[in-house]
Amino acid sequence: GFEQGLLQGVSALMLAVWGLVGMALTWAVRSELAYAQRRQDFVAAVSHELKTPLTSIRMYAEMLRDGMVPDPERQRTYHATITSESERLSRLIDNVLELSRMEQGAPRPEPVVGELGPIVEEAVAMLGPHARSAGATLQVHVDPELPPVKVDRDGLLQVLVNLVDNAVKFGGEGTIRLTVEARGDGAVIRVADEGPGVPTR
Repeated sequence: GFEQGLLQGVSALMLAVWGLVGMALTWAVRSELAYAQRRQDFVAAVSHELKTPLTSIRMYAEMLRDGMVPDPERQRTYHATITSESERLSRLIDNVLELSRMEQGAPRPEPVVGELGPIVEEAVAMLGPHARSAGATLQVHVDPELPPVKVDRDGLLQVLVNLVDNAVKFGGEGTIRLTVEARGDGAVIRVADEGPGVPTR
């Protein structure tokens, strides 16, 4: 009677607990596998991104070393390409290091009030040679009436560099437009290229 009912109740409870434990373990395993796959995909993508500028640097450096480029103008072009691709490598490495810091839970710098103009100018100075070597035209318009804004300078610089670098990579030999406009007490930054675009879904 009572003892048998109690035993059945305890058995049902144990089955429910084991069912929940099994579901939790299944979810944990799936999450870990998905995370491992994302990391694997990320490593593969980064390896590919690193290989491209390294190949260009090595090819042009070897041609210059072996005296295969007697024309001074072509030599300057090759030197400029080596410089821009080296800077691109540095940016890629900075991205990887930043991701590592984020995964480790390192605190981000506190935003401070500052001017956007100098940050945009620095990004353009870094990417101008890279855009020209890829046959792209970089057009920049910064609203002269921009208000001071609260910003993480290094973080914004990295975002601008990534956006323009992607526009150079995927936009073809067209025009890349970087605009910064005032909006209320803040600002709006846009980067547009003439590439095929990215699907919304």
